[in-house]
Amino acid sequence: MNLLRALLPFALVACVGDDVTAIPADGGNQDAGSDAGSDAGLLRCTGPDFGAPTAISGIANGDSVDLDLWVSDTGTALFASSRTGGVGSTDIYAGSLRGETVSGVALVATINSGAAEYRPMLSPDSLSIYFTRFVGSAFQLWTARRTTVTGIFQAPQQVANARSVACPSLTPSGASIYFSDMGSGGKARTYVQSLETPGVPPAELTEFGDTFRCPVPNASGAELFLRELLANGKERTVRSTRKNGGWSTPEVIPALDGLENATPSALSSDGCELYLTGTENGRVAPFVSRRKK
Repeated sequence: MNLLRALLPFALVACVGDDVTAIPADGGNQDAGSDAGSDAGLLRCTGPDFGAPTAISGIANGDSVDLDLWVSDTGTALFASSRTGGVGSTDIYAGSLRGETVSGVALVATINSGAAEYRPMLSPDSLSIYFTRFVGSAFQLWTARRTTVTGIFQAPQQVANARSVACPSLTPSGASIYFSDMGSGGKARTYVQSLETPGVPPAELTEFGDTFRCPVPNASGAELFLRELLANGKERTVRSTRKNGGWSTPEVIPALDGLENATPSALSSDGCELYLTGTENGRVAPFVSRRKK
């Protein structure tokens, strides 16, 4: 558990018992990036005014660590959990989110391994799932494919990348992915990687130093949420916007300061719901903060 907690800041067919249940199809999701021009019309919320985080219910299971909540436009919820009954130390689970409650939680049996899986998300066509797997001392990006939106995912394959891929977030088209690379000595860097041209190296977003991690972009590609590591060892979520061809200095989101160790995990495609992992009463769990339209 100590190793799991150390990894937290970086970091689909569902199976109930012996029964296998297909994850529903989802046309759009909350990924975003620089190639998202056609998706900018999805946005309804863009300003810095967020409400206080609210805990997501229906996920807690004993003293499990639950994190990396991702939610599609139609309410499919994916998250990582250390609960008993899984395959490895941390596994990917699925459920359905309505309001602030997740129901029908089930293990995503076909992609989990004896290692630790984190940060799940579906592609825009719902035919692919992406997630990270912690192997040795590095995070690896993995994906699994299915032929229909109600079918079973095939065995996952590792996505070739020379870097450690922690906290990934897809762009709306599914063409690119933002992520953190911890590098040597825990020095984090922020990158964006094309998934369509795997031979092209990831581009570093040099505006963000080694205290910023876990980038989550909006649908216009003009906004990023990141986790900032503070000098006192605590973490918080900050916001940066595109400015003069680059990124602005990340700013604090006051409404989120009350959530201990707040880390962004996903943003709804309309920009109105920011999903977070935080600590409350000693328990690591998912939260949502809503932004004013």
